[in-house]
Amino acid sequence: MGANMLLLFLVSVEPYLYNLIGVSFVSAPGQLDSGITTALYAADMGSMFLIIAYFTHEITIEERNLIPQKLFKSYRLQRNATIAVAALFLVSTLPIFWSLAVFGFQIRFILWMSTLGASIIRRELEGRMESSSIRN
Repeated sequence: MGANMLLLFLVSVEPYLYNLIGVSFVSAPGQLDSGITTALYAADMGSMFLIIAYFTHEITIEERNLIPQKLFKSYRLQRNATIAVAALFLVSTLPIFWSLAVFGFQIRFILWMSTLGASIIRRELEGRMESSSIRN
C-alpha cells in the first residue's frame, strides 16, 4: 500500500517539477536555479521508475501465479529496462551533470532523452523473443 501512495505522490508532483524546470531558466531573485530543479525532477522520475520496476518484479514472482508462464520473460525484460531508465534518471542528479554540456545541451538532458532508446531496445528484444518462441 505504501508504494502505491508514494507513486501517486510522485506522479502528482511531476508536472509541478517539470514546470519549474522551464521557469528556472529565466533567473529571478530567490528562485531555484536550473541545476536544483532538474535534479529534483530527475530524482522524482527515477523514483517513479523504481517503483514501477518494483511492481513489475512483484508480478513476476512465479509462486504467486499472477501472470501466465509464457509472459515471465517479457515482464522481466520490462522490469530490467525500467531499472535501467531509473538508474539513468538518478545518475543524472549528480552535480557533475549540472555543468557538462555537449553542443550546448546539458548532458543531463541527453541522458533523459536516451531513456527513449531503452524503450526501443526493450521492444526490439521482446520482438526477437516472440519470433524465436514462434519458431520453436
